[in-house]
Amino acid sequence: MKLNLKLAQRFFLCAAPLVTGSVFVALPGTAATIAGSESALNLSNFSHNPVGTSTLTRTNTLAISTITEPDGSHELAEGESAEIIPLSVQVAATANALATFPVAPVPRLTEASNITYSLAQGDAEGTGNNYSYLGVAESAAQIVGYNFNVGAGEKFSFDFVSLVSLYTSRDNVISETTNAFSNISFALFDAENIENPLDFFSFSAQLDSPSAKSNSPAQNFLGFAANQYSNIEADKVAFKASTGDQQQSLFGFVQGTFSRYFEKVTSLILVGFNSNGASVSCHAPWK
Repeated sequence: MKLNLKLAQRFFLCAAPLVTGSVFVALPGTAATIAGSESALNLSNFSHNPVGTSTLTRTNTLAISTITEPDGSHELAEGESAEIIPLSVQVAATANALATFPVAPVPRLTEASNITYSLAQGDAEGTGNNYSYLGVAESAAQIVGYNFNVGAGEKFSFDFVSLVSLYTSRDNVISETTNAFSNISFALFDAENIENPLDFFSFSAQLDSPSAKSNSPAQNFLGFAANQYSNIEADKVAFKASTGDQQQSLFGFVQGTFSRYFEKVTSLILVGFNSNGASVSCHAPWK
């Protein structure tokens, strides 16, 4: 796995493995191929309150499968049975997203959060058929705080916690493909210039297992990004990853504080965004 940590090291104050449980559940009664992705972003302990807030969530799922019976042109090899076992193909996709940004009377009690979750599963049992399936789940959540009015000579600050959890598992590395992706980011803008952020932070990860038939390399990564002169200090950082041909998992966690000093009166806009994706696919010809 390629861990893009060079840029992130400037934020890290500590790093330690952290084991987390998984909420991913297989299709009942099967050894399903699974791709799952979860992420959470929490912002709290604000120095100033926003004048207004907004939230947005979006989910999308797709689950399709096909079965084609073999034609009579197939010639049986010596000792091969002509019996065809009925094929059962199952595929499912689930996505959920939650975004909240209630404003408390006291800024330090104001709290905003995004939680997103995507899960795709597929499985097939039987022989004697061509079959394929595709399951895709996508989720996204956004929180926006408008017009944090910061006075001249004041600091704007808040605490943040971000985490991602990815898991993939497959039975057949020849014909099955899995992918799980997660991204968390937040950006701070001057309300008078919303084209370019004053500060930003991004935390993303992917587990990719292409089928052997595709001859494509796996695109696994865990990456962090921020602007060149970041005002972010990370207090706790942890990650744990396990990779393999059939099963992969990744957990990442970053907790810290954002703080920036303003010489003049400034109105700020803060945007937090999560997105998750999970997909499974298979194309298996009759042998």
